[in-house]
Amino acid sequence: MDLEGLRQAWGGRLSRLQQRDCPELACLLLLLPLLLSWIGKTAWTLPLQERFYAELHTTAALTAVRLHAQNDPVASVTWKKISMTGSNPVNILMHNSQSDPIIFGQYKTRIQHYLDNSTLVLKDVTEEDEGLYEVTWELQNSNLIRINTSLSIIPPLSEPRISISSPSSQAGLTLTCQVTGGSGASYWWLRDGRPLPQDGRHSVSDRNTSLQIGNLTAADCVSYSCVAANILRSREVHIQLTGENFTFCSQTLGLALQPRFILSIAAGSFCLLGLCVIVFCVRKFHQGRNAALVQRSLEQRLNQTKQRREEAQRKPGTRDDGGTRL
Repeated sequence: MDLEGLRQAWGGRLSRLQQRDCPELACLLLLLPLLLSWIGKTAWTLPLQERFYAELHTTAALTAVRLHAQNDPVASVTWKKISMTGSNPVNILMHNSQSDPIIFGQYKTRIQHYLDNSTLVLKDVTEEDEGLYEVTWELQNSNLIRINTSLSIIPPLSEPRISISSPSSQAGLTLTCQVTGGSGASYWWLRDGRPLPQDGRHSVSDRNTSLQIGNLTAADCVSYSCVAANILRSREVHIQLTGENFTFCSQTLGLALQPRFILSIAAGSFCLLGLCVIVFCVRKFHQGRNAALVQRSLEQRLNQTKQRREEAQRKPGTRDDGGTRL
């Protein structure tokens, strides 16, 4: 609101203020409602709130956090793309709380807006979508709040590839990892799925793209992994050092693996012994149970035979086997 608007709104009070015909306290009291009225109608533009990233030809989601009080209802939300060349902003949409959003131009088939959480979803983003975006909330009390956010488009990260420098001796070996697509990638290495050992023989260089292994032994013939990552995703590739590719693996493989082999044999023998003990105990259990059943059956038959004989002795007209004499 300019000075003329204030003069029209407050009339004689502003004139008296300019003419300085009032005490200082009265001037302050007169100025306070003017300032409050001016602040209440001003559009506040806040600093850049957040940066968003999306891969090329994927979907990007831009979310603007409402910093005003939640008890101030929103009348409408407007999204624009700010031109970096100084030209006019490009209108994207206007969403009234009481109606469906109005989408402009090329965005009609590419965007989706969620009014409840102020999220703008762009589909199949390209390099032209990169830049600064402005979201404006118009509250029902006519206040305006603007927030700027940015979107960066990143090329897809390709699968990393590992190249090997063939050693002329067992002095050392260099593994180099690179990606052919994507930008801003960082690298790290794993040995058998774990971080590199801190033994002084493993070192990295060239922004972690190269791994040097010194004083090679057959113990180094394991799996190495290179992980390439950017701000959005990570990709991993593995390589196995074997005797088919490197002579130092096959030359000392037997000696290097001997303790491991012995440990494996011992573990296998222990497992086999435990299994035998379990089988033996189970068989003994069943044998004892069967013997008890047989013994019980014999005792029952003997008792039955004894009872028949006793009955035969008490009855003179019967045989010992229970039959009738002729």
